[in-house]
Amino acid sequence: MKTTLFNPFEKYPDRGLLLAGIAFTLLGSFLGYWCRARFDGILDLHFTLSVFLYEPFVDNLINIFSLAFILFLTGKYLNTKTRFIDLLIIGMIARAPIYLLSLMNIGGSMSKMAEQFLSIMNPESSVTTVEIDKIMAILMQNAF
Repeated sequence: MKTTLFNPFEKYPDRGLLLAGIAFTLLGSFLGYWCRARFDGILDLHFTLSVFLYEPFVDNLINIFSLAFILFLTGKYLNTKTRFIDLLIIGMIARAPIYLLSLMNIGGSMSKMAEQFLSIMNPESSVTTVEIDKIMAILMQNAF
């Protein structure tokens, strides 16, 4: 179990891990499209009212390659035997839990709530108690 979690490269071949990473990425991107989620940062997720099919795929590709590239440069500095493919696989598999967060927006509930919050907020002033009361009412309305 310890080998599986902390060093899967000892137990599983590179090809199997790469295929698992690709499967997670494709599944996560479809999940992002279905739940109207944008993965617009390496550890970032935003819900919107509408998402085009290609947007979660592009977001994930940019995030995965950015993460792998940064880790590769760091790895090459520390160890000259670092391989890019290993870090690419890690970047794909490590993002799997983030994809599950998109399930919070099934039916668009989170994005609708965010739009309601933004419609209440006055950008020219700080939050007042009346606005806080309205926000709490929206939270209670959407919680049940």
